[in-house]
Amino acid sequence: MLSVGQTSGGGRPAVVARRIRESGDGGDVITRLAGWKLGGRPTWHLTHPAVLACRDCGAATTLLFTVAGDDEAGVVVGRWGGLRIFVCPADVRHAFQGDLY
Repeated sequence: MLSVGQTSGGGRPAVVARRIRESGDGGDVITRLAGWKLGGRPTWHLTHPAVLACRDCGAATTLLFTVAGDDEAGVVVGRWGGLRIFVCPADVRHAFQGDLY
């Protein structure tokens, strides 16, 4: 069996590929996997809500995805925190911003 860090033939982490297969057609499963979230709103359980401005143009960035430490998924981020990636909605060529909490 592959560990979490190893990839399946499709380039996805093995645990993610297995969960997609188990869910049927895959549909929206990635947004519901423990520890993984696409889009939506960021949680601000450690700080007050904040707007992250694009470093290139100043526009308010939007959340692209979150990877959070989770025992069920076997995901470790930092010391069981999370990583959020934000993107600029004004121009996809602008650099993404990471937020490790």
